[in-house]
Amino acid sequence: MHSSREASFEDSDSYEDSLVISGNNILHELILGSSYYSHMMYYISLNFTDVDQLKEMAGEYNNKGELPLHLLSTVEDDDIQERNKVYQLLLDATPSVGLPLNEMIDWETIRQMYQPIPGSQLEKNLRRGWEAGNYARKWIQESSTHPDTNRYDRDSLVELTNAIDDDRQARKEKICRYLLNIDLQFDLYQTDQIYKLVLATELNPDIAENIMEMNVSDIKDKKRGDCGEFRALANHYLYHQKVKVQSYRLENGDHNFSIIDHEDEENGVAVDAWSGEVCPKWDLNNKLRNFVSYSYQGKEYTFTPLIKPGFHIPTAYTFGSTSLYAYLEPKKSPLDDFAIVCANKMPDKEKFVLMWFIVPILKNMLKDKQIEIQNLYDLKQPEKTLLPMFLDTTSRLSLLEGDRTINALEDEIVRKQNKEKNKNRHTKFFVSYNGTESDSAHSFKKRRHTM
Repeated sequence: MHSSREASFEDSDSYEDSLVISGNNILHELILGSSYYSHMMYYISLNFTDVDQLKEMAGEYNNKGELPLHLLSTVEDDDIQERNKVYQLLLDATPSVGLPLNEMIDWETIRQMYQPIPGSQLEKNLRRGWEAGNYARKWIQESSTHPDTNRYDRDSLVELTNAIDDDRQARKEKICRYLLNIDLQFDLYQTDQIYKLVLATELNPDIAENIMEMNVSDIKDKKRGDCGEFRALANHYLYHQKVKVQSYRLENGDHNFSIIDHEDEENGVAVDAWSGEVCPKWDLNNKLRNFVSYSYQGKEYTFTPLIKPGFHIPTAYTFGSTSLYAYLEPKKSPLDDFAIVCANKMPDKEKFVLMWFIVPILKNMLKDKQIEIQNLYDLKQPEKTLLPMFLDTTSRLSLLEGDRTINALEDEIVRKQNKEKNKNRHTKFFVSYNGTESDSAHSFKKRRHTM
């Protein structure tokens, strides 16, 4: 006798409707239609006599981005023995595909698969992508998210994951010190905020290149990283070959990679050094894989199913524009726009001082209703409001010496606002702010594939 849950599965009309609306495959529906693990095993053995077919469906997402494995948690059955059987079956069937890290990408395999015309732009781009992918693989020997980690014990994986997180944090801090041109220690919150501004503002090409070289040098030295580090090294190779390359992230997924000549639909080439894939842009749906981390009974599993077109969307990073800042801070206030307008009118190493110190103070003042946002700025005519107050950076930089930084900065704001008020009576800017440092707790318990 079946439960009502199982009966709904056997209703052919509702079953067909479910497939269309949810994007579920048969394996999704078998799991959702079973109340007991023993019944689920029976249905699976009855419907999947071919192991390859089971593996294919175990690697397919539904319209919510769920693999069949993700749906097992919906089953309320206390039979531990049967549960372990089902879990192990799907853990073994879910794809974990990727070129081993100790192997190089093979050019002949790429050439035979796509058969580009000798000397064509596609062949040139494929070869460049192959070279860039192997350049990254030559340096990076360990990854906490690569399928190779499935053979690691939990302690080894945790140690590697933490080491890569620490590497990333150290690189961010180094960049912060370089941009601010000061020797200060930063906490996690301060570092993350400044690093976001590196991505959100337009840098002098020389400074941008210096930052890239600093990152790449550290990655090469550590010889470890995940998809972000692989992408950085591949881009570094292509940059020095004077090849046009664009970084991409996977929206609704957890992965990033690069595309050579990304605006060329016919000859653009995707480079995913982490997984070992180099393919034409038009073949991405058949080659691009998403990173999935799954825990069961104290063990961490890495899976790499193919993306689901329409759900997983390759999206170009837009470095040097406010759109990336909006992506990083989706709940940004109008003050953030004002700060970016100000920062992009300032010298590179000085704009971050504005964003790091002044903006948090102004946000607190806005929150406490000590100033009105409409009196603070006018994006269309910023020079007519408070922009001039922020552009005199010489005195502000001198405030970074000693422990009196925040208090001195507040005094500087008061002094400048009084000067502005006397010169321009229609601008209202009243300061009565007692700042306290905010605590920010960060946890790195979950593996983070992208940088």
